[in-house]
Amino acid sequence: MMPFVMKAAMSVNPQPPNKLKVGAFGLISPQIEQLMGGVRITSNWGMTETVIHATRNQFDQFYPQGTMGRPTPGYEFLVVNTEENRICAPGENGELYVRGTRGIQLFLEYFDNDEANEKAFTADGWFRTGDRVILSEEGFFFFKDRDKDALKVGGENVSAKEVEDVCRMVPGVADVAIVGQNHEFLSMVAVAFVVAAPNAPDDLGDQIIAMCKSRLADFKCPKAVYLVDDFPRATLDKVAKNKLREMADSYVAG
Repeated sequence: MMPFVMKAAMSVNPQPPNKLKVGAFGLISPQIEQLMGGVRITSNWGMTETVIHATRNQFDQFYPQGTMGRPTPGYEFLVVNTEENRICAPGENGELYVRGTRGIQLFLEYFDNDEANEKAFTADGWFRTGDRVILSEEGFFFFKDRDKDALKVGGENVSAKEVEDVCRMVPGVADVAIVGQNHEFLSMVAVAFVVAAPNAPDDLGDQIIAMCKSRLADFKCPKAVYLVDDFPRATLDKVAKNKLREMADSYVAG
């Protein structure tokens, strides 16, 4: 579901019964299926270190909106509260640990990098993914954020993705990215970088903040909205949030 993939897929006018398998952090959206001409969308999660997708959805089964699926056979999952060194209860946000046969389901090692390998694996073979997820009572996993993208506002954990999802509810938001901006008292606060859609209202920033205040705790709400023509991009057209953080801090310094 990366932008260039969506553009390429939509340019060929796909027709049912085609199927599209995507890794979009659990995005299974009827609206996108309709936009794609009825192409069935399922979600999968994986990373380079898991070799293949480590979760999967079955085309003939119902999956709740937003799930990243269930573990692919051969993988084991744990959701861990790393601060308290314990397994998370259902519904609790924690870091995803994955285990499988090294060299088959999981990569064998970071080549010639003992320090990286020690940080990546626990003593009993669990791989620390750096992704934060929630496990539901029904056994579905839901992606919440990359650990490096999560915000720590005055000691409170804030999921950038959660805030972004609320911002996208405002008409006129074509795209949004939430990052942390340095703050003297709170360490950091959330700010929003927004790409406005054509004909977006002049008070788009105010509407975004109002929407967030109506649905989120105050410490999660963005304290500023910065309108940009586009985001800085990294490999595969991903948003370069490190660059946005630098931009946000430059506004404070300025």
